[in-house]
Amino acid sequence: MLPIDQHRDEIIQAVKQNSVVVVVGETGSGKTTRIPVFLYQAGFAKVGITEPRRIAATSVAQFVADQLGTRLGDVVGYQVRFDNQTNGAGALKFMTVGILLREFQEDPDIRKYSVIMVDEAHERSQDIDFVLGLLKNLLKRRTDLKVVIASATIDEQKFSDFFGGAPVVKVSGTSYPVEVRYEDELVSLRGSVWDTPPIEYMAEVVANKVAEIHVSEGPGDVLVFMSGKDDIAMVIRLLDEKGFPDLVALPVYGGLSLDEQTRIFAPVTGKRKVVVATNIAETSITIEGVVYVVDSGVIKQNNFHPTTGIQSLDLVRHSRAGCDQRRGRAGRTRPGVCFRMYSKEDYWSRSEFTEPEIRRVSIAGLVLALADLGIEQIEFMDPPDPASFQEAYETLTALGAISPGKKGITELGRQMARLPLEPRTARMVIEASKHGCVQQIATIAAFLSVPHIYVRPTEEQYQADSAHAAFKNRDSDLVSFLRVWEQYEASGYSHSWCRGNYLNSRSLLEIKKVRQQLFDVLQECGIQLSETRDMKVVMRSAVAGLVYNLLERVTMHTYTGMFRTAGHDVFIHPGSALFRMPPEWLVATDIVHTTKLFARNCTVVTMELLRTLLPHLFTEETLLVSLSEDGATVKALKKVLFAHPRRGEYARQVGAEEVTLSLAEARKVQDQSIQDAEAKGWCRVTFTKKADFSVHADDGTRASDYGYGLVGASVELNVPYYCEPSMTIGTTKFVRPKFRVFELEDKKEESLANAARRLMKAWLPNNAL
Repeated sequence: MLPIDQHRDEIIQAVKQNSVVVVVGETGSGKTTRIPVFLYQAGFAKVGITEPRRIAATSVAQFVADQLGTRLGDVVGYQVRFDNQTNGAGALKFMTVGILLREFQEDPDIRKYSVIMVDEAHERSQDIDFVLGLLKNLLKRRTDLKVVIASATIDEQKFSDFFGGAPVVKVSGTSYPVEVRYEDELVSLRGSVWDTPPIEYMAEVVANKVAEIHVSEGPGDVLVFMSGKDDIAMVIRLLDEKGFPDLVALPVYGGLSLDEQTRIFAPVTGKRKVVVATNIAETSITIEGVVYVVDSGVIKQNNFHPTTGIQSLDLVRHSRAGCDQRRGRAGRTRPGVCFRMYSKEDYWSRSEFTEPEIRRVSIAGLVLALADLGIEQIEFMDPPDPASFQEAYETLTALGAISPGKKGITELGRQMARLPLEPRTARMVIEASKHGCVQQIATIAAFLSVPHIYVRPTEEQYQADSAHAAFKNRDSDLVSFLRVWEQYEASGYSHSWCRGNYLNSRSLLEIKKVRQQLFDVLQECGIQLSETRDMKVVMRSAVAGLVYNLLERVTMHTYTGMFRTAGHDVFIHPGSALFRMPPEWLVATDIVHTTKLFARNCTVVTMELLRTLLPHLFTEETLLVSLSEDGATVKALKKVLFAHPRRGEYARQVGAEEVTLSLAEARKVQDQSIQDAEAKGWCRVTFTKKADFSVHADDGTRASDYGYGLVGASVELNVPYYCEPSMTIGTTKFVRPKFRVFELEDKKEESLANAARRLMKAWLPNNAL
């Protein structure tokens, strides 16, 4: 019996009597596996249970189905991206949070569910906070809906308060004493040199600690917490190299295959099992038999700075609450030991809780989803910073998903919202579908999801650079990715080919997997997997999804952002093919901060392409230049102006052509120009002499209160101009001439009319005219 079984009746009664119930219990108390069964046995219709990760949704669904003695997919099923094990009629559906968000798009009232259970709510991912906000909104319309918030013992009162004082059911866990031993190996590396030590050193220290446990401590499995896939692989490799025949090391991170997941939970006879995991093992999954925990004390955390548009994946110290969760994994079945690879002083210097993800990542995807759902007001437990909303609107406007001025979602935006992809990738794919290059764009998107494909060993930098140069495309680093892929595919996905070309074979295998997953998603959405050899349309499609990272060159080597990083110097990354020949305009997939702000994965952009992708930033203006000698036509300059998105009133000329207008066309242009000028408050000025300027009012009278000074242009004397006011110094108003006013009477037509009148006078009686 699990601890939560003692609270079965209390939980069922609370759910029947309240719209929202918060259930709080330590990891391992049975919240995830037992509450859905309680609700099913109590007669509630379809229950939807969200899990923060695929591995949790799939493994828990299988466990609950086994407990009920049913086949997976009947009473109990799961749905995660690329995998749907439900028959539509099942009573319990486990799913990732993203799947529920998709179902909100299809039916904002999610009528098929009688109960929604949000599991592991304390993780506070952006998607979890979004779902909580949507559910709070929905409860105003669906009074019959029941919501269960399941959380570890972290800040439960906050969840209760968010839902108007919802009742809290507290469940104690089956916990044994856990001895905490603080280690000092990593402490000396912190401080002025590193806030967190290099993962190579950390992996070595952790592997040595596991070896020490294996040799010196009693029986029991070991759970190791590291920050990500790379350092997990390092620890496992180092343990394998130690050659312990009675020790098996297994990885745990998001994206494992079903076979890999099964190995984690299966008992290992006659050997000690060491599970090396990310923070996925803090709460989402429970591994039986763990007695020892080794905590590196770090996590990888996304951080986004909305005012600059810089996003980073940082290695940071975990919060105290997260470290306590890790410690608790050691005391499930017997007394345990937690080895913290940091000091007690380090522990107490950490923040109490991890800041919610919604406050430290880009919310462009969330804002697009809200616009698609037609939701103008939503309440979040921890609202994002206003600057994050502003950045999201600017990004989505640049992508064409939202009309300029926050006027609502566009048809293109609705198409983007329906794709289960981040906004930039969705925009690329939609553009690619128009130009027949979906496979190429999906391949590029797969490359962008996996870091570090190029390997550059310190002792072989020249050889590596020479090998990488063969893949480079001088106009786009993204096209370079396609060259890598074509040759990798042609090699039969060869590890030796990767090694010979200084490419990371593990990263390319991951790209292969992600690429196929994207193909599956796009086919599910009805998008044809078209392909092309025309790299110009590939670049056009890629740029369509990256215009928010549009950069303009301001010096030989520095750029500034048009939407992001405005006012900051950005440099092309030295690894880019564009580094030695910087273009005037480019887009980048990322702006990262290391020693400087670097633009990574760059692509050249032409003004013609920008005009197609960002038409709202371009205007045409016709300026009358001079009358022809016979006075019958007017020479004019038709200018193309580009308005900086952050300084829209300061448009600059990016193109022009000379045209010849009839007098009627010219009058129409001038009348419109005068109307616009007067609406802006411009003044009409006639300059009479260079040293003594004067003004004529619209009625022709002379105004002498002020003298007028000229700024930034030369003018003809004794002809009127419309001028933009610049500044006033003393009694002098300085103005900037914008256009001259021409007399545009048709003299040829007038003389013919006068001749006709004279002829008629000669033939008709006096005073007849």
